[in-house]
Amino acid sequence: MRAIECVLVVACALLTAHAAEPSCPVCSKYHYDEMVLERMIRNEIKWEQIVNDIKSINDNVNSALDEASVKIEQLKSRLEIQNQVVDDASGKIQNLTLGLDKQNQVVNAISVKIENLTLGLEKQKLEMDLITIRSQITI
Repeated sequence: MRAIECVLVVACALLTAHAAEPSCPVCSKYHYDEMVLERMIRNEIKWEQIVNDIKSINDNVNSALDEASVKIEQLKSRLEIQNQVVDDASGKIQNLTLGLDKQNQVVNAISVKIENLTLGLEKQKLEMDLITIRSQITI
C-alpha cells in the first residue's frame, strides 16, 4: 500500500506542476497582465497623441487670437483717425454754417436797406411828380 501512496503522491505532484504552468498563452497566469499592460500602453500612446493635438489646437487658437488682437488694434487706430477727421469736418461745417448765417444776416440787412432806398426813391419820385404837377397848375 505504501507504494501505491507514493505513486499517487508523485502523480499528483506531476499533475499539479503541469497544471500550474500550462503551455498555451491564453491560459497563462501572466497573459491577462500582459494584455492589460499592452492596453495601458496603447491608451497612454493615444492620450499622448490627444494631448499633442490639444496643444497644437491651443497654439493655433492663441496665434489666431493674437492676430485678431493686432487687427482689432489696427482697426481701433483707424477708427480714432476717422473719428478725428469727422470731428474736424464737423467743426469746419459748423464754422461754415455760422459764416453762412452771418452772410444771410448781411444779405437780409442789405435787402432791407435796398427796400428802404427803393421806397425812398419812390417817395422822391412821387414828390417830384407832385412838384411838377403843382408847378403846372400854378402856371
